[in-house]
This record gives sequence, C-alpha cells and structure tokens, in this order.
Amino acid sequence: LNSVTGKQRTPLVDYYHARALIGMDRPNEAVAHLQRAIKDMPDFVEAMAELALPMASLRVFASAASAGEGVALGRRELDVEDTAEFVPADFDLVFHAASEAVDPVAAAALAAGCRVIDLGGRIHGAEHVHAPLASMLAVLLRGLPADVDHLTVTAMLPVVAAGRHGVDELAQQTMALFNQKSYEREVFDRQVAFNLIPQVGKIGPDGCSDSERALQESLGLLLPQQAGLSVTVVQAPVFFGHSLSVEIELREAASAAVLAKALADAGMEWTDMNPEGMVATPMDVLGQDRLLASRLRVHGRRISLWLTGDGLRMMAREAVRHAG
Repeated sequence: LNSVTGKQRTPLVDYYHARALIGMDRPNEAVAHLQRAIKDMPDFVEAMAELALPMASLRVFASAASAGEGVALGRRELDVEDTAEFVPADFDLVFHAASEAVDPVAAAALAAGCRVIDLGGRIHGAEHVHAPLASMLAVLLRGLPADVDHLTVTAMLPVVAAGRHGVDELAQQTMALFNQKSYEREVFDRQVAFNLIPQVGKIGPDGCSDSERALQESLGLLLPQQAGLSVTVVQAPVFFGHSLSVEIELREAASAAVLAKALADAGMEWTDMNPEGMVATPMDVLGQDRLLASRLRVHGRRISLWLTGDGLRMMAREAVRHAG
C-alpha cells in the first residue's frame, strides 16, 4: 500500500492502509492515513469511526431479549452481550443507543466515570446527540435565511426506528398477507404492512405521542423562543429512511432561489431543481449520509418542502464525530 501514490491514492486506499496498520498493532501510524481519508471524503463514516475510537476493544450490550444476537460493524460481526454482564470499570467510552430499559446501565457507567454519549437524550449529565428526525431538521433550520414564526412537521418513521425486531415484523407481515396467512404482532400495536399508523408511542393527556413530545423538546432547543410548533409522527410501512413533510412560516419572505441556495449551503441536496431531476425518496438515501430535499414551494413567508435521509446513519455519524 505504501507504493500507491498520486491519483491512485484514493480515500479508500488510505482507509485500508490504516486498517492494515491497526491490524499490525500500529495504531499511531494509522492516524495520519485516516485523517487524510476523512479530509478527502468528509462523510467517510468507517474512517471516522476508526479515527475517533482508537480502541483496545469494542463490545456491544443490550437487554437479555437481544443478547446472543450478532451486529455488524463495518466488515466485522460482534456478539451482543447481556447488560447484566456490563462492568463500567472496564470501559472508557459508552455509546447509549438502547431503550429506556437500559437507561440505568448508562447512568451507572456515567456515575463510574465513563464518558457517555447518549443518543436518546435521556441520561442527565451525559453528552447528547440529536435523534434522527431532530438531526435532519437541525440542518434545515441552520440553513434558513430568516427566523421561524411557525414550524409544522409530519414525520414518516421507518420500522428500523423500532430496531431489528421492527424490520422483522414488517417483513413477516408482508409475506403473511401475500400468502393469506395469519401473523402475530409483537412490536407494533396495529398492522404495519401496507398501512400507516398515526401514533408512535403512548398518547399523553395533551394528545401528543411520546415520539412527538420528544421531537418537540429537541426542536424547542433549535427554534426561536416564540416560534410556534406542530408535530405529527407517523409509522410508515418502509424498512429504512426517515422522511419529513415540512411547512415553515418565516418572519421575512425569501425567494425560492435564495432558499434553495441557503439550504444547499447548509448541507442539503436538491434532487428536482432541474428538468432531469426527480423527487427524493427513502430508497435514494439508503446507507448514505445525504440529506435530500425536493418539492420546494414558496408562498410569501410560507414555504413547504420534503426531506428524506437515512436518519439512523446520520445520527451515528454525529455520534462518532462527537466522540472524536
């Protein structure tokens, strides 16, 4: 790999060079190659993970129900261990991306002096990363050329937001319905295949579901204090890809051209701004770090648009960057 130079030395070559050095227990020499790979390809998640986490070991824990399963990390397969076997003193850094049932484990790690990056935003004192929907909307809000008076969001969640078991349940229901067979529901309260469920989580006294309340709380930190906010979260029958229908009322009018450029500069990609373009769909972002936008409509101070992205991958990317 040392002999590969010039234009042939792509980010992928640098990445595999680093991986080889890490495999030979030479992590300090690998750092420069990883940094070069990320500089040339900023969204190279695998390289970021290696650079952010020069680690002696990596272990994955979950509740007893998931213990014994396997989880892929790049080209490696890791065994999932039971949280009952988790010993905080064995770790320096903990990523907490599990359900509320595992919150006490993350809290214990924090109390024991571990650095905890919380992807659920529930552990007091931990470092927090925005959940997928809030991460996508943060990019949008950062790019707007004027302050927001009111934000209305209808979010379409993929079943992967409920974990691997959510993916399995949609697949099993789809096959059962095609074959006119019965099926059991374990993850979702209603049939999810070929259906839309306008409730994700329990409904509270205010009429909002748990997922809507969590998104409102995250957006409350991103919006101006006086801005109005309306959120609806819907469970969609898609495996991967978070999508958002967004309506925004700005305090000052802006043209479509100004909005499109400002949002593109913030990191969004427009897919239908030319005659050959097409609207963005979840299938267009599968396994990628792109936030795609389409269907921009402007009526004075009111704008409407459609966003889609692989929200879980975007959240993971932010967590890895945070760790570095």
